[in-house]
Order: sequence, then structure tokens, then C-alpha cells
Amino acid sequence: NYQKLSDCLFITHSINDFEEKDLYFPSWDQELKNEFGLLSKNLCFDYSKKVFKDLKRKKIYIPKYLNPVAEIKIFLSQLHLILLIIIKLFQAKDTQEVSIYLKMISEVFSSSVINNIRFYKYLYKQFTFSKPKYLFITFEGHAWETLALIVAKRFSVSVFAYQHSAIFSDQHSIFRNLPELHPDVICIPGSGYKHFYKNFSRSKIAVTGSV
Repeated sequence: NYQKLSDCLFITHSINDFEEKDLYFPSWDQELKNEFGLLSKNLCFDYSKKVFKDLKRKKIYIPKYLNPVAEIKIFLSQLHLILLIIIKLFQAKDTQEVSIYLKMISEVFSSSVINNIRFYKYLYKQFTFSKPKYLFITFEGHAWETLALIVAKRFSVSVFAYQHSAIFSDQHSIFRNLPELHPDVICIPGSGYKHFYKNFSRSKIAVTGSV
């Protein structure tokens, strides 16, 4: 499922099997004259017909599962992590630490954690194979966006992030102090959001709307 797509790589979502236009980037493919590649995160259950349809385009559906060897490696890695946390649990000094470690154990094999690990591993291999120069993602505070930024930075790929939804000043997932993981360019829907990004000194803020 790894292909050489193009220098411009987009990551988007597939909500259902019947969407005619992309949810996040409905017209960018036309504006770029198909000089792009699209990685789509599967949020729908039955997408077989759409996969065959989109094979004619430069669109790849990110698999929900990796190959068996990769899945076993993920399982063993998470099992090892649980053992390390259990050691820390027995060394806990108070009930607060105990509750934190127990919460960590409960999350190690959660679907969101495992799916994000799969996404990271898939994206890393896709970058290794396709070697894009530019990555376009949404900027809404999702964990997968941070993982995409980590992969892009490792491959020295320029990242354009699009603020697609409303944001808030206390949205830690976006505004935490990690400048090394800030996008190169942040596209915002209007100048009214510009003040949120005053501490993003490494990012260029591009106003692309009138909100």
C-alpha cells in the first residue's frame, strides 16, 4: 500500500463511502491540477467500492491494520511498556502516583493508542518510500496531527497545517510549548484567530478566510 504519490502530500478523512468531494480539501486537487497525493484516514466501515474508484487517482487509504509482523511487534512493545509501568507502580510514593500509573496501564492497549501507533508506523514507511517535500494536514489538536508533524520533521518536510475548526486559548493539545513541533505554515480561517498564535514564532501564519 506504499506508493510514490507526489511532492505534495495531504492527509484527510473518509467519513462515508459516498462522498464526492473531500471533506477537508474539496477543491485543492483541482487547483493543484492533480499534482498531489492524498492519504485518507478511514472513518467509515465499508469503503471497498470507493477504494477501487480512487485507485485511478493519487489517493491511498491508510490501512486500519498493519501486516501481521508489525501488529505482533506493536503488541509486544506495548506489553513491555505495561511491565515497565507496573515496576513504577510498585515504587509509587502515594495514592496519587498509584492512580496515575493505573490510568496509564488502562490506556496502553486502548484503541486510540494502538491506532495512533499504527498510523505513525504507516506514515513513516510511506515517507520513506514516497519522499514528499510538502505535507498538508488539519490543525485541530488531534494526536495523529502531532505524530504527522514528528514524522515530517524527521524527513525535513515542510508542513502546512489548516485550522479547520474553532479553537480555544486553553486548548493544550495545540498550544503546548513544543516549538520544534509547530507547523511551518498555519492557515487560519480569518484574522480573528491570529492572536491565538502569537507564541508560534517558528510558524508563518497565513489568513485564508474572513472569519
